[in-house]
Amino acid sequence: MSRPMTQRRHFVRAIGRTVEVQRADGTRVQGRLRTVGQEGDGDVLVLVPQVERGKGRRPVTGNPVSVPLADVRVGHVQVDLSGLGQVDERELTQDEAHEPHDVPETYGQQDDHTDEHGTGAAGQES
Repeated sequence: MSRPMTQRRHFVRAIGRTVEVQRADGTRVQGRLRTVGQEGDGDVLVLVPQVERGKGRRPVTGNPVSVPLADVRVGHVQVDLSGLGQVDERELTQDEAHEPHDVPETYGQQDDHTDEHGTGAAGQES
């Protein structure tokens, strides 16, 4: 869960990301934050809503919505994986990635001159 955004600087850092804003009257607006600008004597957030059309279908981009910052109770950045792009399947199936690494044959074997603790006291009595 993200920290709540309440100040202008919080929203400026979130430009380009999908945010959900709760207004003072309790209504919510969600969309990609395009800008934080000046309108009249106050700051304004410009959100571009993205309306989901169903699984597997691209969302419809709505008309930009201006929300006065003074009217915002709280905002949150939403998780948005749409900008990640496609995964290259060739990278996942390379044989090199799945082959075991070479391990020396002497790994785990004891030398005649060392005990199981590697102290060199094999065969010595105390």
